[in-house]
Amino acid sequence: MKLKHLVSTAVGLLIIIFSLIPICTYSQIIINEVQSSNASTIADNFGDFDDWIELYNPDDGPIDISGLVLKDNIDTWQIPANTVIQPQNFLLLWADDEEEQGAYHTNFKLSAANGEFLGLFASDSITEIESVNIPPLSEDQSYGKCIDGSWSVMSDPTPLILNDCQLTNTNDLSDDLMVYPNPSDGTLQVDLGTTEYETIDFHLYSINGKLVLEKPFHLSSFTIDLNNLDSDIYILKIKIDKVLYIKKIVLAK
Repeated sequence: MKLKHLVSTAVGLLIIIFSLIPICTYSQIIINEVQSSNASTIADNFGDFDDWIELYNPDDGPIDISGLVLKDNIDTWQIPANTVIQPQNFLLLWADDEEEQGAYHTNFKLSAANGEFLGLFASDSITEIESVNIPPLSEDQSYGKCIDGSWSVMSDPTPLILNDCQLTNTNDLSDDLMVYPNPSDGTLQVDLGTTEYETIDFHLYSINGKLVLEKPFHLSSFTIDLNNLDSDIYILKIKIDKVLYIKKIVLAK
């Protein structure tokens, strides 16, 4: 009887432990940035400038977030099956109330004028993983979680990268900066003029936030081979010191 009791206790403990594993895993996911009045920051796969919610996986391994639930003040939306965020990677969800446009388009929009609550929950819709009270935002402002964990209204949104709240987001890194051809047929030339920089960080993301190419450079002129990527829309980010250059790239092979 004593052995039977010990076995029963051990099984019970294992059940409790394994029931907690998904919650512990999901708890790593971060709501990194939101935008409730997107006029020109970033377009979705239909070319629409819609509200968006950015999730980030800071962990060292991939996290399956299938079935997690997003809630605003009124609506509830479940993240589709087979949704995995890779390590130190992002996912953009389009809060446009246009689910017919694809898996990552929610059934609600965000309120820019009044602000609102946004929460990420486990599949039971009760266990909170992360939440934020979004303040009223002006056109093309966003609300982002800074590197120190605080939240800040950002006049220069930074979708698909971590939010250095002191970062300057500009399309004028240099008067001589050129990125061409765009549309690209498989290669991309980047020219930063005659200025020499210590390190140039080049990141290319898919429209939904997957990092597809990352390279550090030390030259002011370089060529990027895109032939291993599918024809699609991508987001290019070049960071030098505290300055960020963002550009939409069309790959049409």
